Amino acid sequence: MVANYLPMTPETLRRFNLPDPDRDMRLPIHLEMIRRVRAALGDTVCVTGRIAAPFSSLGLIYGIDTLLLQMLDDPSLLHDNMKFFIDHQIAFGRAQLEAGAHALWLGDCVASSQFLSPTCFAEFAAEAAAAVSAELLKAGAIVIYHTAETSPAHLKLQMELPASAVNVGEGVSIAQLREELGLKRCLMGNFDPILLRDGTPAEVAQATAAMVSENGVQGGYMFNTGEGVMANSPVANVEAMMQSAGRSLSGNAQGDGRLS
Repeated sequence: MVANYLPMTPETLRRFNLPDPDRDMRLPIHLEMIRRVRAALGDTVCVTGRIAAPFSSLGLIYGIDTLLLQMLDDPSLLHDNMKFFIDHQIAFGRAQLEAGAHALWLGDCVASSQFLSPTCFAEFAAEAAAAVSAELLKAGAIVIYHTAETSPAHLKLQMELPASAVNVGEGVSIAQLREELGLKRCLMGNFDPILLRDGTPAEVAQATAAMVSENGVQGGYMFNTGEGVMANSPVANVEAMMQSAGRSLSGNAQGDGRLS
């Protein structure tokens, strides 16, 4: 992100240069965190880095209003910018893999149904996200695509991306979506962060077990929240969620062996 949004002009784009992840901005700090976590935990956990998909990168640099208006005013300039950020995010993703990350979270929240129709998603966001994901998969990454999406039409398009898994937003049934859309890819989610923050540990554990039970029997499922974990979530609730998910996933995996 930037302190102040930049103007989306050809001159701004010409000033961009690919950063050195080991030297520029805050990138070295992020890489050092990954190295330390991997050194401490090895392969006992999945160490996950993160990058922004090209379309959402432009929202962080220029502002969402400017980005959406450029879809109408100057789509060619928008696509030129995304070409730069395809290279940028591939480079930063590879640096995180070299630092020890197993997986990469490919965040693209500005490409969700809150901002884009399915047609606009396909025209402006999908190809660039696919290009980044495909290259990082080749480099050995697990790639998780995230818009916190709940729209069936958008999720069907996201299933066509070359990602390892797609994270689903809270408030919808993953099992029902899978059945209605015939989705075969790995889906991830979609525990409610508000329940995680405001519920009791017992309520959180019970809801977690129910979610894993509903989705795990179909295979191709990873448990996660729909969006992030809010900073003021009680530690006891987070621990209850993690422990319940671990017990439930282990039980389902022993039962049918189809969990991812």
